[in-house]
Amino acid sequence: MDIWEILADQQIASPVKAKIRAAATRAQRKREKELADGDILFRQWQKWHAKRRDELLGGAWGEAARELADFLDRMTIEDAPALLTLVERSALRKADNDARFLALELVAHRIMYVREQLGLAPMDDSLPFSGEPPTCFEIIREMLK
Repeated sequence: MDIWEILADQQIASPVKAKIRAAATRAQRKREKELADGDILFRQWQKWHAKRRDELLGGAWGEAARELADFLDRMTIEDAPALLTLVERSALRKADNDARFLALELVAHRIMYVREQLGLAPMDDSLPFSGEPPTCFEIIREMLK
């Protein structure tokens, strides 16, 4: 500690020090509560997401969704052309909006996961009007519109 900090600490009265410690404790508890609340909300979101996925896999488009989910479970970064072919011939392209959105969400999450496992940025979409070719995800998004 700096000599001036030591002197200042000696000059502060005990009741004031107690108030300072109490304020720091309250602030720490508030941060801990916010983190705990965030954890609770995240777990609830995970349950909701899993429920929606189960509804898709067990619903009217379940067979096509299971085929997609099975492919995604074993997909690697080199499987982008095969993923495009699978989605292109999938019955999910004719599904209702919610089913198509859920399928797109499954694809997006898996692509991000695979990219992160390789140390890449989770998303690397082409820039609009840049002339860059569209990414696999962008092509699938257009297919499922």
